[in-house]
Amino acid sequence: MKNGIKLSRGATLVLITITGVVGYYFATNSGQASTNKVSPTLPLSDDALKAATQSMRARHPDMSSDSTANMIDLGSKLFVDKGFSSNGEVACSTCHQPETSFTDSKPTGAGIAVGGMNTPTIINAYAGHWFFWNGRADSLEAQALGPVENPGEHGFSRGQVVRRLIEHYKTPYEALFGPIPPEATNSEQVFARPASKPARVSHEVAAYALATLGSPILQKSILHEAQSKSLQPVEILENMAAGSAEKPTAFDQLPEVRKAAINNVFRNFGRAIAAFERTVVTTDASFDRFADRFSGVDNPTQALGEGFGEPELRGLRIFTGRGNCVLCHQGRLFTDQQFHNIGLPPVKSDSVDLGRAQGMLIARGSEFSCLGTFAAQDTARMTTSESCHELKFIETESAEAVGAFKTPTLRNLRDTAPYGHDGRFPRVRDVLNHYNNLGTVNTVGHTEDSLRPLVLSSGELDDLEVFLMSLSSTVDFYKAH
Repeated sequence: MKNGIKLSRGATLVLITITGVVGYYFATNSGQASTNKVSPTLPLSDDALKAATQSMRARHPDMSSDSTANMIDLGSKLFVDKGFSSNGEVACSTCHQPETSFTDSKPTGAGIAVGGMNTPTIINAYAGHWFFWNGRADSLEAQALGPVENPGEHGFSRGQVVRRLIEHYKTPYEALFGPIPPEATNSEQVFARPASKPARVSHEVAAYALATLGSPILQKSILHEAQSKSLQPVEILENMAAGSAEKPTAFDQLPEVRKAAINNVFRNFGRAIAAFERTVVTTDASFDRFADRFSGVDNPTQALGEGFGEPELRGLRIFTGRGNCVLCHQGRLFTDQQFHNIGLPPVKSDSVDLGRAQGMLIARGSEFSCLGTFAAQDTARMTTSESCHELKFIETESAEAVGAFKTPTLRNLRDTAPYGHDGRFPRVRDVLNHYNNLGTVNTVGHTEDSLRPLVLSSGELDDLEVFLMSLSSTVDFYKAH
């Protein structure tokens, strides 16, 4: 039996079922891979370059009215408290260390266990719209909650958070949010975390992912397991990517009024941490000082100075011109805050990460998202948050989301090595070499058509790298008294 799944860019994914095993192949309309060419981007004029630099110049944030001084102070203490972990050794600051621009210098983060994703910096997160590499949180508040209940990170539960708040932070918490209701305490059941609900992509998206999987070893393993379990390969891939479903826990059996009370305190815990995280900013890199000088003169060479000389200017021209880096790394955060598949080959042969395709499902299903249980209490976020507007209408069947990960900020690259969503690049130069050459094998999904090898010379790569280093500066953040 044959079924065709219509995908973007004129490609059709054809499924052929033979003796219970599904095979996959691609057929484009022409029967051949696309060979579209992209013309080199011309350098910007001085006026256009000035406009670009002004759009990328860092600004001091406008703090939310929700981020009062007392809330920031409480959040700064919660951020470094290792008591919010099952082994008493993991805090938010374990992975987000001020000395390395709030990263951890490791390929992948390590809490209770070693994870699979690189720790992203939280500098300038005040202006963020999506969080985590797959965008599974639509706000900084929701992001702050995720690691706490992750068994491999803090390994804690929301009920245990309530208990520790009562034991160590009751006075400052209640001064901000009111009394902790008795329904949130008085039972060992509250110390269990809710059973996780795996976010499984559709069969169509899973089939597309399997067809584009760049690891023959993993493909063979999936097909073998499908045969042994009499399942379709797409079901194996869905389970592998989403994780196993969990049985209901003691927390899930609590009356709704008790669960609601615990969840509300847990949400406030995230609000306090987010208030502190919004104070973590960079505003005075060498590039920013150049942008200030350039705003008052006609020629960019007149704006050169300490930390931003001719090599940095040449790198800026490549960044905004031939390199076309601004296509994704734009604005004062140097990120479009969206998700892209940049054609990375597989690192592991025993796992698959569907990236944004799964992250958007997790975000939409979260009780702490702007569409979740507490949405009515967050009317300001619902009316102003770009991610909230997007979440309402997001296309969860998009094949382009498969294998796509968030564009990271380029600020403070000096401190945030290694790079990439899985920490595969030890140096900035390794990242540039990837874009300069581009491989042909994806982990999963479709490499964006906008990507073409840059074919820059060694000297041009040097200039581009020194420009990127000019985006680094000291980090300002609130320090508890």
